[in-house]
Amino acid sequence: MKNKIGVITFHESINYGAYLQAYALTNAVEKEVNIRTELVNYTPFYKKLFYYVKALSKLPKGEFIKHMKQIAVFSKAQKQLKLSKKITTSNYGKQCDFLNKNYKAIIVGSDEVLTAGKSRMMPFPNIYWPNEKVTIPKFTYAGSANRANYTKLPIEDQTITKKIFENYRYIGVRDYYSQGQVLSLNKDLKTNINCDPTFLMDFNLEFTSHRDSLAKKFKKLTDKPIIAIMTKNNNIGLEIKKKFGKEYFLLAVYYPNDGADYFIADMSPQEWAVGFSLYAGCVTQLFHGTVFCLKNNLPFVSFDNNSDYDGRASKISDILSRSDLLENYFNLRQNHVKIDNMILQLEKNLEKPQKEKMIAAVENQKRLFYPFIDELKKVLNDIR
Repeated sequence: MKNKIGVITFHESINYGAYLQAYALTNAVEKEVNIRTELVNYTPFYKKLFYYVKALSKLPKGEFIKHMKQIAVFSKAQKQLKLSKKITTSNYGKQCDFLNKNYKAIIVGSDEVLTAGKSRMMPFPNIYWPNEKVTIPKFTYAGSANRANYTKLPIEDQTITKKIFENYRYIGVRDYYSQGQVLSLNKDLKTNINCDPTFLMDFNLEFTSHRDSLAKKFKKLTDKPIIAIMTKNNNIGLEIKKKFGKEYFLLAVYYPNDGADYFIADMSPQEWAVGFSLYAGCVTQLFHGTVFCLKNNLPFVSFDNNSDYDGRASKISDILSRSDLLENYFNLRQNHVKIDNMILQLEKNLEKPQKEKMIAAVENQKRLFYPFIDELKKVLNDIR
């Protein structure tokens, strides 16, 4: 008898947020419904190949070894995830058979699983967009369309996407932009805003030993308080160094940065998660970097500098707007927004942390999980 729930997401991405949301969602769902919840262990070959091609592209910059270290660290971390039997076939029909035979229901998400038409390498049909061949109940949780625009898809793809959404038992998205994309296909679809799964887990308790070992690493590096720099924008890093370099140790995380005192290339996802509890401040262009600042009451500023967000809200501005912390967001594509303004806001936040606002924001986010769980429980009870 099938007694498992399958989660389909980008769990093998060389990306801290992608890994941690996969870890958090499987654990949070399993805890609430008391049914084994696992990640459907399939990643398209081209996605795996991409990371090695990217590493090779770093050779001229002298960053090849560092990039390969990141790949090795994430590969090792896969062992900590709840994974299904490996799916080796790329045949969509056989993948659907696997889902139907092994699970009571599947959840697609979270992360950018709703970026339909974004890549020619993953045309319909594909496992991230399960159609009517998957006959078990289907849910999407905290899915993000991010930079996709459904209205610009070919009419045939719009029709396919619309039918898939209409066949879901529950449609959960992570932000208002993604909600708007779904409704652009069918304004009568019921959509729900969910929290990112990483809000649901206290990683500092989950990964205590990793936190202790990371704290020891940091003590060997410096006695100064640490500001984490999570951007490849060297101009920002150098301006941060000019302002805070004497008082703070500047640590580049994930991306190397010319303004940093040190770049930590081989940080595991577990270490990345707990690192926020050890920093004094953070400057980030990452969505999950922003989320983990909120979770740890950490003084921060976040920014975008991407033309994809011209004229609309980004995933970072969306979460900070709903958290009443939009003063910490800077769209550097706008002419009137300067790096100096961002640095002044960080200085202000370091002097007077926004702890109460962040605590309230995290609690409000967590509440967005439970309507989804109620619907999941209802469906599971109906099919028992």
